[in-house]
Amino acid sequence: MSKLNPKQVENLTEPGTYEDGDGLRLVVKPTGRKSWLLRFQLAGRRREMGLGSFPEVSLKKARQAASAKRSQLNDGIDPLAARDVERAAQREAQRASEAKQLKFETLATEYRDAHGATWSDKWRKGWLRKLELYAFDHIGKLSAGDIGTPEVLKVLQPIWATKSRTADEVRGQIEQVLDAAKARNLRQGENPARWRGHLDNLLSRAEKKKARKREHFEALRWQDVPALMIKLRANPTPASLAAQLLIMTSARAHMVRFARWDEFDLEGGTWSLPDERMKMRVA
Repeated sequence: MSKLNPKQVENLTEPGTYEDGDGLRLVVKPTGRKSWLLRFQLAGRRREMGLGSFPEVSLKKARQAASAKRSQLNDGIDPLAARDVERAAQREAQRASEAKQLKFETLATEYRDAHGATWSDKWRKGWLRKLELYAFDHIGKLSAGDIGTPEVLKVLQPIWATKSRTADEVRGQIEQVLDAAKARNLRQGENPARWRGHLDNLLSRAEKKKARKREHFEALRWQDVPALMIKLRANPTPASLAAQLLIMTSARAHMVRFARWDEFDLEGGTWSLPDERMKMRVA
């Protein structure tokens, strides 16, 4: 049996299978498409393996590929299994390359867009604004896989004592974005922004409590509340009425400040807060 030659391979148009020897053959489809096929035996079973299409893979390259696969067989390696491993490695390399291109600021924006549909406009804008103010300068241009504990600490340490509540919110946001990135296989390993068992060993909670204490007035003793209520009822100003409602409902201050008339059923004596005004987004 004579081997194929480049001119013959180029001019073949009749559908069929054309042998080149040692298991390598050219398959011509009725559509005119030409492709290379290698037949071999492994563990007593006949196997077939595609080596690519002509003209992308020339006769010379097909012979070189067939020779490499036969060498693997001589070494006891299954060429098909080896190709699967190689393709998996290529996919992983591609994934890593794509992950490098997605920066934290992009991932944060995507997280906001994915979860913010149930948030209020104010909360949605404020959520991203905090990251813009405190995080993006440090980690905004880094990929999720490049953000570790040192990078998170660079964000938090400058504001941990002076803006403790904001710092804790920013930490939580970074944790959420990195958790989402891990779910998308854009990073591996533990989340460097988690608090329990990690950052709680590196940032002082006592310092944080001290900073928070400076931000608030001392709490009123519960025994003094009745006397306060009597004074407030004697003062019919909006601020006094708001304070009374705040005390009787234990609502958050901004819930009272931004309350709307349509939230109140005066006949039924109920105040219903919609989900967009609740911290946990539950009405």
